[in-house]
Amino acid sequence: MSAHAAVNESVSIQVLTVLTAEHDVALQRFLRQIHASHLYAELVQPLLSSGRLHIAFATTDRPWPVRGIGSKTVHGVCFAVLGANDRAMLTPVITTIEHATNVGLVGAVSRVVLDFLVDLGTKEVGYLVRVNDRAIERALERTGFRQSELRATTEFADYIEYVAAPEEVRARLGLADAKRGDILTLALNLDEFDALCQYHFALSSAIAPFLKDSFEHAALLPGLLDLVAELPIAGVPPGTPGPKTVRVLEPELDR
Repeated sequence: MSAHAAVNESVSIQVLTVLTAEHDVALQRFLRQIHASHLYAELVQPLLSSGRLHIAFATTDRPWPVRGIGSKTVHGVCFAVLGANDRAMLTPVITTIEHATNVGLVGAVSRVVLDFLVDLGTKEVGYLVRVNDRAIERALERTGFRQSELRATTEFADYIEYVAAPEEVRARLGLADAKRGDILTLALNLDEFDALCQYHFALSSAIAPFLKDSFEHAALLPGLLDLVAELPIAGVPPGTPGPKTVRVLEPELDR
């Protein structure tokens, strides 16, 4: 039996654009558990108000009472921000520490996110990857990603966008035809399992510095930064440092 069977046998996975009170509180608790509570006020809340942020939740419910604040526990999330040209910027699936090796949960959340984006008509999904970070590049190339013309730069590093059709990513990870229960129990062939492991561990490691507010060490920039320029003029609530600066270089400006 898997070390994660207790959760994986009862987990519920869904994508939300408008959060219920239960999901809102559970998300804030989740971000606090992974020591990234600053992201809620700085990025998540403003992006939710834009209507372009979709969040996939992997949750379990308490036995009683089944509703109300505290009724849900979040074990993993994935954020997708819809951008121009039918493209969505993603984060890797982010989990609490006890699910760091729960590849079945990560695969199931990835499948739900990719299905959702395909149904929306999303042509491409993407990540911003630090230039010449070969481990991350290889994990993405194996999953069907390729470099686009979009570049971004921070005061610390330059980044290249990697994009792929969500249908191709789903197929390359062995998720296209698999049942959710089989994904959660890792009833996949070895090649599919290896691809899913490489994808998850490479991307989760790459985003960890960003989540810890160590922006200068981030090998991967999450899709949550897509709309930073559209934050309210009044800024974020007092006491939060505000998002770091990312300057995006549009393709036509590079020519």
